[in-house]
Amino acid sequence: GRLFKLVKVSVWRFVAATCALALGALGMHYMGMMAQYGPYDMTFGVGLVVVSVLVALTVAGVGLFIVVQVSYLGQVNTTAPRAAAALVISLAVNCVHYTGSKSATHVYTGDSGASNMHGLGPATPVSSLHVGIGSLALSP
Repeated sequence: GRLFKLVKVSVWRFVAATCALALGALGMHYMGMMAQYGPYDMTFGVGLVVVSVLVALTVAGVGLFIVVQVSYLGQVNTTAPRAAAALVISLAVNCVHYTGSKSATHVYTGDSGASNMHGLGPATPVSSLHVGIGSLALSP
């Protein structure tokens, strides 16, 4: 018999999951980019931001497809397909990261007090414990 049998999934659920995964990854990436601070101004090139969004959507869809298909293999030895899926997804995530990072342009201003964090910076008294508690409080 065949090793793989394509599993049918709801198209709408698949599209919704793909969008949620891509938007979550993009949100984390660009929030991290916006959290950078220093003596520079940072601007984003719209073209590469759009490319990173398209890459993220593609990667999320392909990654979810692989994960769904591998999960339905049942008792078959899934070590090789899972390793291949992990490799493909990790390479794709790097593509999304570097495309998104390339969209930013940093221009040195020389102002050591400048911050892209709207007054927040390294002197802000927020510990990882506060962040963890806040994250847990907001999670469903």
